[in-house]
Amino acid sequence: MNNRAQVSIEFIIIIVISLIYINTVTNPLLITTSTAAAQDVKKVGDAKIAAQTLANAVNSAVANSGESRKTVQLFLPAETGLSCDMANQEIDYSATIANLYCRQPAVTCAYSGAGACTTGVGSFQCVGSVKLIASSGGLTCPAAMASPAEIEGPFYKDFTVTKNNAGAIAVELPGAT
Repeated sequence: MNNRAQVSIEFIIIIVISLIYINTVTNPLLITTSTAAAQDVKKVGDAKIAAQTLANAVNSAVANSGESRKTVQLFLPAETGLSCDMANQEIDYSATIANLYCRQPAVTCAYSGAGACTTGVGSFQCVGSVKLIASSGGLTCPAAMASPAEIEGPFYKDFTVTKNNAGAIAVELPGAT
């Protein structure tokens, strides 16, 4: 009877030590990784929302008959950018996400690391674009946004989209030179 009690107590001690180890070593790594992944998803999502909002303003101006003017406020987080591809009539966005533990992002991104994937080395540059309704008068954007140049976050700025009688669309960034 005594041997069974000793085995039970030893088993309970081993389980307790295992649980303490799991909570102190494994959980912080998972929390750090999942927090970074959530921040990356938010960063890419915010960049896409900013591009979509600007594209919606441009598309709204194109769809209106006659002259039109619309001002939109955009937020862009750090390590993200917006550019305007006037030739293809697109608003492009980009976001840099960290390469934690060599995880492959769910979106198509270009890896900019040093050689093979190693823990904590390099990053992914995620890019995307939002297609615009083609304007008969063309599209012009600020020089700071003209592809391949881009304006980079973090910022919270007003953008003005103007359509003239000829149908030309101009995206303006008040205060930019």
